[in-house]
Amino acid sequence: MHVERLYEDSHYQVTGELQINSISPGQPNHVHGGSRLNLTSSESRRRLAKYLEEIWPNAWTQMLEQATVLVLAEWRKGAPIIELAKHTVRDSLGMRVHPLLQERQATVFYGEGDTLKSFMALFLAVIVRNGTPQAGLTPEPGNVLYLDYETDEDTMWERAELIRNGLGIDMPEGLYYRYMHQPLAGDIQHLNRLVLDKGINLVIVDSAAPAVLEPESASITAEYFRALRSLGVTSLTIAHVAKNAKATSPFGSTFWKNLPRSTFHVQASREPEHVTIGLKHTKSNNGRRLPDLGFQFEFDDQRLLVSKADVQDVPDLATEPTLLQSLHNALSHGLMSAEDVTREIYGSEWQKKFGVVKFTLSHYKDRFVNPSRGMWGLLKES
Repeated sequence: MHVERLYEDSHYQVTGELQINSISPGQPNHVHGGSRLNLTSSESRRRLAKYLEEIWPNAWTQMLEQATVLVLAEWRKGAPIIELAKHTVRDSLGMRVHPLLQERQATVFYGEGDTLKSFMALFLAVIVRNGTPQAGLTPEPGNVLYLDYETDEDTMWERAELIRNGLGIDMPEGLYYRYMHQPLAGDIQHLNRLVLDKGINLVIVDSAAPAVLEPESASITAEYFRALRSLGVTSLTIAHVAKNAKATSPFGSTFWKNLPRSTFHVQASREPEHVTIGLKHTKSNNGRRLPDLGFQFEFDDQRLLVSKADVQDVPDLATEPTLLQSLHNALSHGLMSAEDVTREIYGSEWQKKFGVVKFTLSHYKDRFVNPSRGMWGLLKES
């Protein structure tokens, strides 16, 4: 007897899918399977035993009793108790991808559509398999399982091909893909077997809404993170934000913000030659928040080049206190040329930042004015 897809409801009733096979000579291998059995209900076991007696007389009442007792004992045993003073930290404790993904913890990337969240996740998957530092990121080598709810294997292969060509490497082995269509928690028994069989170290879920079906539900979201936790590996979930939201957290229940150990808000700035994305660390349970991180994506027909970028050089991604507020503070004293205001903000490094300052002054017309040639000031309402 094999029981899988166990679930315990709020009344502590445990159900599971029961499969019964036989190795007795002269009997079909398959006896019973596919139905859910309430393991905590004597009446459910009695009805099933009666049915099984009709198709194959046997000691079904006793066998079902033994099976359910063993399964319930294992299900409720949980993890062993540990005395921390005697605990030895495992060698792998740390980061799966430094500084983004903490080992054996849940991380969420969230943002609007078309901000290259999936490309960034797949790039992380490829460098984890390759094990070579790239774009300011240092991976711990391991196997990766990409659970895809949005595209298909051909699309994912083409993306991986662009990334590996950009890195100048062969398509890495140990990078596994699975087309997904049912909620992750409902498929967790099979996923647990995949993680064990393939030696998976990093699981990527793309994306949150179809992986749970009801992202606004607190209970369903909590069940999703419990399922991820049961895998015992590092996880990265791709999520979206509500339309017209301020993007302070992923779309859905507040548990999307509370339950992951780390969250990053992803934004993108598109230019004709490249796309720059910024990652803002909006939550960190296990340490300090990281400064804003930037990555530049350059596409052509054959490859994708990913490099580290400074978000402060991208006006759409620059954070307020660093550039816009500095410009506001400098110009609050009166009109200044773009060169002078750049010198005041950046000192001896002003020439490196002159271009982005000029662009920012011109771009934010709701903040800055150019009343005379070469001179800049503040709008009265700013």
